[in-house]
Amino acid sequence: MAHSDDARVAWGRKEEGDELFEKGAWCNKGVSFGLLGWLEEAVECFESAIDINSHHASAWYNKGITLLKLKCDNEAGDALDRARELGFGEC
Repeated sequence: MAHSDDARVAWGRKEEGDELFEKGAWCNKGVSFGLLGWLEEAVECFESAIDINSHHASAWYNKGITLLKLKCDNEAGDALDRARELGFGEC
């Protein structure tokens, strides 16, 4: 099994609703998938983080950046606007 397959299996061992996936964990999973080039899976993870906490600015930001990589410019713009509204990038 390739290392990327190992990562996918390890993430799949936890079930939704498990504490691992609460709040920022979905976002972390999305970042990991994005780094592996699994962009569609990454977007799904960011959407799960947003479903749990619609005020999760970094999830909106990461979703937007990933959508840009997928050439979904309109959706990306909406997500990035929402991240800014929620204060992402403010000091």
